Amino acid sequence: MSHYMPRGAATLAALYFLSSATTFFWAYMPRQMTGLGWTGAQIGMFFMLMTVGQALATPIWGRLADRRGGDSHSLLRAQYLIAAAAIVMLPWATSWTFGVLIAVVVGATLRTSLPLVDAMALREAGTGKFGRIRSFGTLGFGTVAIAFGLLGAFMDYGTMAKGAPWMMLILLLAALPVVSRLPVARGGSSREVRPRRRESPAAPKMLDLLRRPVVVFVFPVAALFVATHVPYELFLVGLSEERGFGAWLPGLALFIGIMGELFGFLSFRKFIRKMGAERVLLLVVGITGVRWLITGSTTSAIIFAGLQILHGLTFAAFFLALLELLTRHLGRAPGASAQGLLYLLVFATGSGLGTVISGFLYDLGSAATLFQQAGAASLVLLPALAVGLNLAERRAPAPSRELAMAE
Repeated sequence: MSHYMPRGAATLAALYFLSSATTFFWAYMPRQMTGLGWTGAQIGMFFMLMTVGQALATPIWGRLADRRGGDSHSLLRAQYLIAAAAIVMLPWATSWTFGVLIAVVVGATLRTSLPLVDAMALREAGTGKFGRIRSFGTLGFGTVAIAFGLLGAFMDYGTMAKGAPWMMLILLLAALPVVSRLPVARGGSSREVRPRRRESPAAPKMLDLLRRPVVVFVFPVAALFVATHVPYELFLVGLSEERGFGAWLPGLALFIGIMGELFGFLSFRKFIRKMGAERVLLLVVGITGVRWLITGSTTSAIIFAGLQILHGLTFAAFFLALLELLTRHLGRAPGASAQGLLYLLVFATGSGLGTVISGFLYDLGSAATLFQQAGAASLVLLPALAVGLNLAERRAPAPSRELAMAE
């Protein structure tokens, strides 16, 4: 087994750590927004509009990165600075209309940055060590989760929610000097490798990507599956408060979940290749459905927190299996355009749909019923995913089938 560390691995790991740590605080934003007088529907629309900004901007950032040979230093700096300026205004967004502008700006900048980092990590490390480097993002999220959770022993839910935007801003600014140390593509700086008018052979045209069977038949179902995760992302804190659990529990629950995700990113790649990405995806959807049903029903703090390890394990398996499937169908590691398409069609679309539905359902019921509805939806998606995977494999180009057989 090779222990070779890819070029710039430490810097990429540090950036994953800081950028992923900022995402933890979105779990507390809905609680802060309710304090500002927002309804569940308005909260859902806020996160949906953030996803719209992400969806519109992701292909643009991806194309800009590909034209720079995959070097995204200046792009990432611009994303972080613009997002920081928007986030600093969030605590005063008593007007939902003002919140809409913040949502679009953050979605078009901060939420589009991860595919650029992923593409750089894949370029330097390949799929073999990508999971190990990306796991530092999981570690960053987990570190902040347990630290913020400990504050819950001394603060209530409302006070913790008010501090969330400021903690996010601090971490975001701390990531800026790390970006400057990211490795450039071999052969020169990002300016030297930037093609002028010709497309890079490693970056297939977007229309070509959209015609791939895996995109046509699997991505739509995967997006719907991502939509069932929105109650966890937006209302886990609300569910904990609704059940009367201590303010320290959400941080602990998220920490447990992220440690499961860390283990998955570190160790699941060989398991996925051995078992097959298709089987892993089906297993993940089934387990997730059952987990959401139990999470929405339990009144035990121990079960509530313990179940989150399954969330981490299944999310890591889902992401890596989907990436493995996309890599196999492309015949190479996805570049920034393909990474952007994955985020746009699966994660952005799924999150956007899920936030709108979850917000309205939250107003009609409760956080508990919302989780139960997510569980039922996941189980309904299981046969649809099986059909989509079968169609994608049968209609895959010959090179993809040959690569799958070789693996």
